[in-house]
Amino acid sequence: MRADLRAQPMNRRTNLFFLLPLLAALVVFFITQHLVFTAVAFVVGYLLMEGLRFTLLPPHLHRAARQYQRGNLEEALELTEQSIAARPERWESHYLRALIKFNSADLKGAELSARQTIDLNPEEAAAHLILGQIAFAQGQYADARRSFLEALQNGGKLGVHQYHAGAAAYRADDCEETIPRLELALRLGIDNPQLMLLAKFYLADCLQRTGETDAAEEYFSQLPDHSRELESLRRDLHIVPDYPERTALSNDVQTIARYVPADPLSENTSD
Repeated sequence: MRADLRAQPMNRRTNLFFLLPLLAALVVFFITQHLVFTAVAFVVGYLLMEGLRFTLLPPHLHRAARQYQRGNLEEALELTEQSIAARPERWESHYLRALIKFNSADLKGAELSARQTIDLNPEEAAAHLILGQIAFAQGQYADARRSFLEALQNGGKLGVHQYHAGAAAYRADDCEETIPRLELALRLGIDNPQLMLLAKFYLADCLQRTGETDAAEEYFSQLPDHSRELESLRRDLHIVPDYPERTALSNDVQTIARYVPADPLSENTSD
């Protein structure tokens, strides 16, 4: 958890139209080798992109996603509600509402929106992932594990998908599943530095508990390289609501700190 009581950004597939102006400009440039024509093609591609967004995506959804990414949750939620009112059958708007409510600490509302998303599109990995994160935050690790596995079964191929499944297995004291999942997550890459730190710690702990001490030491020795991530986790713990997972994460942070040299500057600024 990053305090992954903050969720992933909006599904990238809802915003792929941005490729249109680039593709149009590249095609025209290769054909004409003329910069003016290339610029015109870019503008035409941009207009086509905006037209497709307006036609194919629910109204207000793109603006809502941008406000969400900027941290303007109230405005994002208002735009998302308008999008849902206009096209209630579209899963994308319900998914974004789940993210917004999750980040606003409204877990009940977030869970409802996540389940509505899955009802509309049961094969969307991101919807199962956010539902799992909601359950994880509440300490409902068995439910979280099922949702994370559903995300994987429905095409979740990123390192972060494997991380969450591995973290849920770790909370269930299932090192047999934790180890391969977190090893795969690290090989695939985890784009959240906090989760990268937690993955290495959970993996090292499980390796040590299963008697693979040399492999465990290799990961423990990497923890001091993540002092910034440790400090950011500490800061997040002060603002994360008091969910059950917060206590478990706090214990993790205290244990990791034993392996990471104290930064006097960060200690002074955190007081």
